[in-house]
Amino acid sequence: MKPFDDNLYFCLRSKSTGAITQDEFNNWCYECIKMQEDIPTIVFDLLDFGDHAFRETRNDVFFNENFKKELSPGERNSLRAIGYLRGINTEEELRDLRTSSKTVLSALEKNPHILERFKEVFPFIKLEF
Repeated sequence: MKPFDDNLYFCLRSKSTGAITQDEFNNWCYECIKMQEDIPTIVFDLLDFGDHAFRETRNDVFFNENFKKELSPGERNSLRAIGYLRGINTEEELRDLRTSSKTVLSALEKNPHILERFKEVFPFIKLEF
């Protein structure tokens, strides 16, 4: 697992797109805490307050200063496809986002690096697709 700073944004995007669950996000945070020192306070806030902390802090100065490279819409759809293939995202939820399984699966095909990064960042998640 790479250091915390390299992957927090990717993890938050994975959570917000439905590629991972809150429990899986928490597991990732705990692994980071075990592996390194100087974890920003925001990690503990995210663990303590879950989705609420994410919604409250995603536009915080911390995120604006540390995450210069935003994922493209296709990359975000690729994460949604991972969630769909894992059974986290449903057709109905995708429809509510004005997209479809066909669209997100196509995005994943075009962005295989997202699946590779997902496997690298979340080695404890076994993908069965």
